[in-house]
Amino acid sequence: MSADQKPDDPVLDFLAEALPGEPEPAKAFQKTVKKKTEDHRELLQGVESWLDKLTTRFTSMQRNAEGSTRYVCSLDTSNKEKFWYTIADKCYRDKNDDNKNQNEKSTIDNFYRTMTDLVRLRVVCSFMSDVDLFKEYMEKIFENEKNNHEFKMKFLKNTINQHIKDRKSGHRSIKYRFSSTPYTEEPDAEIYLELQIMTSFQVAWDQKDHFLVYESARKHQDQTATPFPNYEDELAFSMGGTLLVLDTLFDEIKRKREKE
Repeated sequence: MSADQKPDDPVLDFLAEALPGEPEPAKAFQKTVKKKTEDHRELLQGVESWLDKLTTRFTSMQRNAEGSTRYVCSLDTSNKEKFWYTIADKCYRDKNDDNKNQNEKSTIDNFYRTMTDLVRLRVVCSFMSDVDLFKEYMEKIFENEKNNHEFKMKFLKNTINQHIKDRKSGHRSIKYRFSSTPYTEEPDAEIYLELQIMTSFQVAWDQKDHFLVYESARKHQDQTATPFPNYEDELAFSMGGTLLVLDTLFDEIKRKREKE
C-alpha cells in the first residue's frame, strides 16, 4: 500500500466490497489486473517495437536533412501501464457517477475492455514542426506496412492548436489509438493502446498539471467545487496555452534559421 492510501481509503473499501471473501482484496485485484491485461502487454510490445524503430529512423532523416545532431524526437515508455490503484479508482468513480449510463461504466469485471488507455506510449518531439512531420511520417509508413502488422491504428484527435473556446482541459497532444484482437479470450472483442504525440514543453506541463489538478480532484470527489479557487484553476489551464506560445515562437526562430 502506498503512502497516500489510508486505512479508510474509499477505493480500498470499494475493492473490499466488490471482492467479498478476499482476505486481501487489493492484492487480489492486482492479480486480476495482471491476468486480464496479458493481451494488452502483447499489443504494447508490438507497437512499442515499431515506434522505437520509427522514431530512430525519423530522427536520423531529420538530422541528415538539416546537417545537425539536435534532439528531434524519442519514444517515452516511462508510464506505459496503468497502475492497478488508478484502475480501481476509475471503477470506483464510475460506480458513483450518475451522469453515466450503466453500459458506459468501468467495473472490476469489465475494465480491461472499457478502458482504452491501460497501456499507453508517448512520442516526445522537440519542435511543433517535428510533431507535424512525425505525424505525417508515421501515417505514411503505417499505410505502407499495414498488412504486415497485427494491430490497427486510428487517429483520434489533435488538441495542440485547438481554440480555447473548444477546450475542456489544458492538455495538448495528438492522439492515436492502436487496437488488436485478443489472443487469449473473447476473440470478437478488441483491446487498445493510446499513443500521444506532443512536444517536450507539453510533457512538462502535463506532469505538473496531472499532480496539481487531476490527482487533487480525484482526492476531493466529495466536493462540488473545483479543488482550487477559480483563478488558480484557470491559471493552471492557461499555462498549457502559454507553452503553446513558446513552442510556436521557437518554431518561428527555427524556420528563420533554416532559411539563412
